[in-house]
Amino acid sequence: MQACAIRSAARGILIQDGRLLTVRYRDDRRGEFFVTPGGGQRKWETLHETVKREMLEEAGVNVTVGRLRFVREFLGATGEHNALADIHGLELFFECAVDGDAGQGAPAMGHEPDPDQIGVEWMGIRQLNDVRFFPRAMVEHLPVNGGAWPAPGTAPVYLGATR
Repeated sequence: MQACAIRSAARGILIQDGRLLTVRYRDDRRGEFFVTPGGGQRKWETLHETVKREMLEEAGVNVTVGRLRFVREFLGATGEHNALADIHGLELFFECAVDGDAGQGAPAMGHEPDPDQIGVEWMGIRQLNDVRFFPRAMVEHLPVNGGAWPAPGTAPVYLGATR
């Protein structure tokens, strides 16, 4: 059996006033979709450092990184992600808070957006069900209308694998 390299990525979950900070993408193959800001971990970078860097690069926001909330595997071998067939990824989603006054109000593209990134938007938690948001399994576990996060152990941390 061949060993595989696993790509680790860290994403931030920033919620204000019942809205989640999202990054909007568009590509020719998949159309428009939304995710939370985040990306691949660099060599020698901690997961918290990855989240802080990616939130600034993609959304122009400085954050304090908090608790690990969700884990998702991405198995690129099948499905709509055929162009990513060689990727086995592990995404870790961390709760975030705005660091100081930075990031209040309208979101803006960061200083180093991803190539297919076309915007940054605050989206109502319930609105996420009406758009192509990934990972979909996370939506039902997010706090709604300014509510509190579920107590540790009451919401699943592992969201499963997506192909």
